[in-house]
Amino acid sequence: MQEELLDARWEQEIVAHLPKELEEQAWRLGAMQRKSGKITRACDLLRGLLAYVLCVSSFQGLGAWGVLAGVGDLADTSWRERLRNASAWLAWLLSQQLQTQGVQLCPWLKKAGYGSIDLVDATNVKCVGVKGRVWRIHCVYSLLTQQLRQAVGSFTKVAEHLKHFALQAGAIYVHESGSGYRDRVAQSAEAGAYAVTAFYPGSFPLQDEHARDFEVIKWLKAQRARAGKICSTRAFFSHQEKSYEVRVIALHRTAEQTEQMRRQKCKKASKRQRGIQSETLYLAGWLLVLTTLPAADWSAVEVLSLYRARWHIELLFKRIKQLLSQHRLRAETEETALATVYAIVVSWVMQQEVACEMRSLLSQLYAQVQEEKKAMSEQMGKPLDEEEQAISEWQLQTWSVDRLRQQVRGSWTQQRLLNCLARFHRHFGLRRRKRPHRWQQAFCWLVDLERRIGFQQSDVGRNTASARNTVLA
Repeated sequence: MQEELLDARWEQEIVAHLPKELEEQAWRLGAMQRKSGKITRACDLLRGLLAYVLCVSSFQGLGAWGVLAGVGDLADTSWRERLRNASAWLAWLLSQQLQTQGVQLCPWLKKAGYGSIDLVDATNVKCVGVKGRVWRIHCVYSLLTQQLRQAVGSFTKVAEHLKHFALQAGAIYVHESGSGYRDRVAQSAEAGAYAVTAFYPGSFPLQDEHARDFEVIKWLKAQRARAGKICSTRAFFSHQEKSYEVRVIALHRTAEQTEQMRRQKCKKASKRQRGIQSETLYLAGWLLVLTTLPAADWSAVEVLSLYRARWHIELLFKRIKQLLSQHRLRAETEETALATVYAIVVSWVMQQEVACEMRSLLSQLYAQVQEEKKAMSEQMGKPLDEEEQAISEWQLQTWSVDRLRQQVRGSWTQQRLLNCLARFHRHFGLRRRKRPHRWQQAFCWLVDLERRIGFQQSDVGRNTASARNTVLA
């Protein structure tokens, strides 16, 4: 059991970049509790928790992996307990990792006094089982750097809200109608930030400059707009005895888009066993966006383009679930589910730095290739066909996640695998089963001579073929 593992990438490439307070916080927040335990280092515990979401499919598999990787010889129940106790520690580690993420600003945005452009949304992850509860991951995602800026895990009863995050002055927050309420927009305005959000007039009452009710539907009908036309107007809203100025921007959808949206709204109302109002069907023909961005810097078309870019956070959720294989949480208790949520987000943030470095190097390589093509075309006297730069984010994130998975999993020799069998045989299912093992029954009936003779003697007078079919059924 003393042979060396094939690589030490975890120690060299991951542990060296972890926060210095990792060990201290693990003991303070309860992730590490026994100094005489089988895991004595916080970095080894972190590796095991990341292996659970990246490399194995069960706690039994995690126990076997711990022996092979030299992390610790723990039973599956011990690993489950350690995961449950690590929620607060993983949340602290996530906050430390997100603080080190760089912010990239466009020159003209910085010159105009604006900060980053952040997309705000949440995704749901359901636990296994019929009674599995649904958990929610609230995220702030940078559009320019394509990195997570903030993340919070919660139960689904916790609504989407900007209060989960620390808002930055000058930043532009883009979110969907789930956060399109007066208190959310007022919160961003009080923080010195800007909001771009879809909204519904029934839940977001507006006023005109004379403090009279502003009827959005009446205003839309008066526009007599054709499909594709963009309408914009100034409005106000009140929250906690303060008035805020906003712009209402409306895009008239095409007939096909309108019909599709109406079918979705009818299906949603039918699922909730509610009637659907005529105003709702009319508003299905419009995309309504509300913003606090000044019209002098941002036109209506640019605001709509910002809102369309919100779809990139949906792609982020898709990559997290598919590349990490986390469509459903393997958890039955709230403690295990919440800790698993934070372990998933920590895993994703740990690979972001390498993904950004790969993206930067690919961009530089592309620019160099373009310069060489331009110089060659000038020598030959031929015009250069401009090609659009398109880096596959899916491929980039796939290789970055796979790199992290290899660092966490490690590698070992065949001899080590054979030598470890005596120590992790308990993780291979040698326990009492609720149901009989069908292959084991068939194997014993065909190979074990004593059991076969006893079976034949116990079935005297019965049809042999019928008895054999009963055993193999």
